[in-house]
Amino acid sequence: MPGTLLGQPEGMAFIYLLLLVASTDAFVWNSYSSPHNDSHKTQEMHKLQGFTAAISVNADGNWTAPFLHSHDMVARKPLLRHHPPRSLEQETSLRSGLEVYGKNSAFHIYRAPQSSGAWVKVPGGLLTVSIGKDMVWGTNIHNFIYKCTQPCTGSWARIAGRLVQVDAGESEVWGVNAAHNIYRGSLHHSGQWTQVAGKLTWVSVGKGWVWGVNVHQHIYRCSLAHCVWTHIPGLLKQIDAGETEVWGVNAQNAIYKGAITHTGQWVRIQGSLIQVSIGKTHVWGVNHLQHIYRCSNTCTGQWVHVAGSLNQVDAQWARPASSPPSPPSPPSPPS
Repeated sequence: MPGTLLGQPEGMAFIYLLLLVASTDAFVWNSYSSPHNDSHKTQEMHKLQGFTAAISVNADGNWTAPFLHSHDMVARKPLLRHHPPRSLEQETSLRSGLEVYGKNSAFHIYRAPQSSGAWVKVPGGLLTVSIGKDMVWGTNIHNFIYKCTQPCTGSWARIAGRLVQVDAGESEVWGVNAAHNIYRGSLHHSGQWTQVAGKLTWVSVGKGWVWGVNVHQHIYRCSLAHCVWTHIPGLLKQIDAGETEVWGVNAQNAIYKGAITHTGQWVRIQGSLIQVSIGKTHVWGVNHLQHIYRCSNTCTGQWVHVAGSLNQVDAQWARPASSPPSPPSPPSPPS
């Protein structure tokens, strides 16, 4: 029998497990978020005939079933702990230290591994936040600019200038100010901004390319090496560029993606989000209720609800230099 019953002998664990399995024919799974603890994602396994086992998944990937109940009674009996196997994408995210940052309507900042959404609060208050290769950048309600070395524990450094939005990438950080002017600088710079021709309300720097949208929701793209803006067909209100893809949402909160070098070949993705971000291993987004969702970076609409409440997220796509290499792909089965 894998594992032991917490605080009970193994024999009792076996009895409880047999009771659960023998008393049911089928289960239905639902996911929901705990409003009291953003570090937990909880799932409910509903027995079709009335029993429910609530399974809590902690930040370390372990799960426990803290109670078993029927319609009329609750018997608080801990069940087994188990280590479910992680997917290759989860292992890549955990091994590499790839993270996602976000902020809520109170401007509180949170960070989590891309694979889990186990949120940790970061001291400070920001209006927008973005995670680059090894630095986190953000702006506050006064348009003041801040940066913090990753992993950020709240040691924010004030940077000269004022911007309403910033986006950090592999080697540079880009931003726009209240007049929609565009600026760029080294990822580690301390105020040496260079103005870029054009006007944008949102800008994002990806692998070799920069994307942005203007006040009319027109879409533009330019090369990071030599920025000359090219108009791309479509309308988006927010956009995010990653390593190989660019994602965005329109005024109706519809979600679209395309290759980072594409010239208008947008693909519609199932779902509705007000803001989206493409990371190395997962796509993250928030909806109009500030619910958080993530999907594998091959996403076609299989969104998973993540515990917590945020109104902006940014997922890391540029791997930190100190990260170990990705685990090798599993071998193909013999023919």
